[in-house]
Amino acid sequence: MIQQLLPKHYTDQPFFEKEINSLFETNWQFACMKSEVPEKFSYCVVNYHNTSYFLTNTGKNGLRAFKNVCSHRGNKLYFDDFGKRPVMCLYHNWTYNADGKPINAFNKEFFETPEPDDLLLDQYEVAEVGEFVFVKLSKSDVTIQDQLGIFYDKLIELSAAIGKRIDINTNVHLSNWKLLVENVLECYHCLPVHQNSLYERLGIGGKPYVNFDFFNGNSSAHAPIDTDKIPPKRKKLLQYLESRTFKHESFYHLYLYPNLFISSTEGSSFYIGQALPDSSAQTSLRVRYFEANLPNMEDYRNYQDIINNDIVSFGNEVLNEDREIIQNVQKGLALHKKKLYLNKEEFRIKAFHEHYCSQINTHEFHQ
Repeated sequence: MIQQLLPKHYTDQPFFEKEINSLFETNWQFACMKSEVPEKFSYCVVNYHNTSYFLTNTGKNGLRAFKNVCSHRGNKLYFDDFGKRPVMCLYHNWTYNADGKPINAFNKEFFETPEPDDLLLDQYEVAEVGEFVFVKLSKSDVTIQDQLGIFYDKLIELSAAIGKRIDINTNVHLSNWKLLVENVLECYHCLPVHQNSLYERLGIGGKPYVNFDFFNGNSSAHAPIDTDKIPPKRKKLLQYLESRTFKHESFYHLYLYPNLFISSTEGSSFYIGQALPDSSAQTSLRVRYFEANLPNMEDYRNYQDIINNDIVSFGNEVLNEDREIIQNVQKGLALHKKKLYLNKEEFRIKAFHEHYCSQINTHEFHQ
């Protein structure tokens, strides 16, 4: 099957600018987990191409999202990805309230007195789905339920199963963000690319994905695990996780349009990836790992800490293998002038392309 996207749609910077405006600025996008902004004045910053916004916990007014720019002289309000302090510009100490209004600006003299609304921070809509927090930068009538469909309830179910965050890091891929998406939507590559990791340790890649769900570009699937490849010692060590609520004998993967990846290995650990496009040929991937949520987890903390180290080490090994091959694909696409193809195992990519193309106002795609 000839795929709709052409090589230039991964390499052309003007086209990249267009898709940022058409997709990332108009859809709900994952921002952070509620547990990452747990108390008043805690914040999370999201940066991607020509965009920077932050979520802050205002206390009684809940989570609010604003453009990360002071309305006085244009300084960025926050520079770290996470932290805890009031919404205050460190240039002239302008401080903002829960509505994005400067609370110490109106006693100052201006050359020309601005209208009060001109000094408000640009505010964005926030939606909480269980532990997952989403932000919409544009004003539209699309609700988070409209966008997620059947996956809305799935996120709530997953939220109850996800425990403590054990690691977060950001790594840069010298590749287009769509290549990161397409890579996770098939396991056709798992055997050749992850021979010594996913396949050798879990048997993932020996069989194709099964049990699919689709909705408006969102999709999920299960990759069967070969339990014979899991060492008996590890199986015994993980017996205390039997009380976990989200159980499945597979590698479960969700893609939530446009930039969220979630996976779970048998419900015993969780990975959350957030693709943040920097340019047509660069993407920052913010990576989070979580342990399972058990009421008595601290009773097994010594065991779990060992497992957590393995989760992070193994996860990063897999991500680095993917990054190397994806970056090589980006280099190849810069040279390629022919059409691209999808095989029968890549129909999650096909579903992604169909929804993606429906949101881009162009006739450049292969029909």
